[in-house]
Amino acid sequence: MGLYRVDEDSGSLTEIGPATLSGEGLQERGDLQRWLSDHPGALEPGLFTLAEEYGEWADSSRRIDLLALDADGRLVVVELKRDEGPFMDLQAIRYAALVAHMTFAQAVAAHERYLADRGIEGDAEARILEHLGAEDGAEPEIASARPRILLAARDFPRELTTAVLWLRDSGLDVRCVRLLPYRVGGALVLDAAQVIPLPEAEDYLVRIRDREAGQERRTWPDVPWTREDIERLAGLVANTFTLWMLDIFAESPEEWVSLASVRARGSEEQRADWPDARFAAGSLAGLTRLVRREFGRDNWPFDFDYRDGGDSRSCRMTAEVAEWWRAARGARGVRIRDREAGQERRTWPDVPWTREDIERLAGLVANTFTLWMLDIFAESPEEWVSLASVRARGSEEQRADWPDARFAAGSLAGLTGLVHREFGRDNRPFGFDYREGGDSRSCRMTAEVAEWWRAARGARGGGAAGEG
Repeated sequence: MGLYRVDEDSGSLTEIGPATLSGEGLQERGDLQRWLSDHPGALEPGLFTLAEEYGEWADSSRRIDLLALDADGRLVVVELKRDEGPFMDLQAIRYAALVAHMTFAQAVAAHERYLADRGIEGDAEARILEHLGAEDGAEPEIASARPRILLAARDFPRELTTAVLWLRDSGLDVRCVRLLPYRVGGALVLDAAQVIPLPEAEDYLVRIRDREAGQERRTWPDVPWTREDIERLAGLVANTFTLWMLDIFAESPEEWVSLASVRARGSEEQRADWPDARFAAGSLAGLTRLVRREFGRDNWPFDFDYRDGGDSRSCRMTAEVAEWWRAARGARGVRIRDREAGQERRTWPDVPWTREDIERLAGLVANTFTLWMLDIFAESPEEWVSLASVRARGSEEQRADWPDARFAAGSLAGLTGLVHREFGRDNRPFGFDYREGGDSRSCRMTAEVAEWWRAARGARGGGAAGEG
């Protein structure tokens, strides 16, 4: 593929041939390496420059062009050539072996020298911890046992690409990024594109390789989360972005929420402190380490998937886990609020219910469990009624269709969504609290609202006694 100049008057295309950095009089170390050291995201989104010209080992004078950390905290050896590099794969393999098992302390020392050499202000350890999304007080770590390799050059000879493909088949993460310079209107333009593996085929190739190997890479099991786990997690997470993210997921149970929208809902000051690539991927990586270390499992308390459009990384929390998380945060004096920013995230007010509202609500609710639940509340005004007892009062056939976890938490979440959407308010037509004993989720409807509900249901031929 090429780059073409469009003549809009004649409708013709004129090819712009690629240049060479050497032909432009530019140097590999003084120019190309400096550009990519300052802007490592040109090679890979989320890449963080740890060191430049790194060579802190005994009995060797070799130096790594760039040493970096990827978005998941894994060590990356970057080898650069301004034109073609016939032996850069062999060099990079040697370098990867030399830095394998680098400790966090060694990484901090390397970054300190890099900042000093470049005259960049900042605390090396704090910058690395920020990139890793490490929790306060957690033991930091970098994934250095099997460093990744990233080769960047203008062109790659066939012998090198053949070797790279073989190394990838053998389980080594090696990537090739082609750097093509162009002169366009007197300006120098650099086109950086990953060519091995092709981005659109990467996930497919990884899945094929895992299946052929017949082994799971993870060493931690997937374990269902419990209420006690979530309460403990709420006390362990210290990273402000991670807390904000989990709060947002809990506000929209059973819905896919993109990581881009999570950051967008923060204040202007928060967004300035939460760069997109670093805090989206970094906070997930930090949460993974915390979950593995503290809970001995691999799964987050929410689902993750790549959805269509924009920043496609999205997460979904079940209604049950969302309820547990909100309760755990509430027990710590946080009502889905960022403590530092001091702002309410909810966009709906609490508005008193009227008779007309209740009549309209009775015509809108379609979920059979939600109708049954409201009928039961209306039968016992001013009394706390547990959700477990609501289900217990149904017939055997109804109880078979109403599993506890899904319909207790799920019906509340669904009713909240309906109230937001149709009435522009946040409060349900009953109080909610955690009471002592058994399934502690309980609700209480006032006598006035209960009377309105019974009348509205009677006008439609419904009611708890008739449905039971």
